[in-house]
Amino acid sequence: TGVIMTVLVSEIYVYTSDHNYDYSIVFTICIIFLSFIGDTIVSLLKRHASIKDTGNIMPGHGGLLDRFDSFIMVFFIFGIFNFI
Repeated sequence: TGVIMTVLVSEIYVYTSDHNYDYSIVFTICIIFLSFIGDTIVSLLKRHASIKDTGNIMPGHGGLLDRFDSFIMVFFIFGIFNFI
């Protein structure tokens, strides 16, 4: 569902904004890939530290960080990309 929502939101953004991205599918694939990498890195760090939950707000669900770990890498890379 994450991939489908990413494609849907990316296409809606391209068609409703003033931006004319000829490479919108490339950006979409990059977002999907970076989301996967961000989720994997946080999971590996948690496993290395022997931590199941990263907080007490959402116990049993991996903590609040697990709800946003996919965004971390995407925001980081695209944030750098926007400054270049």
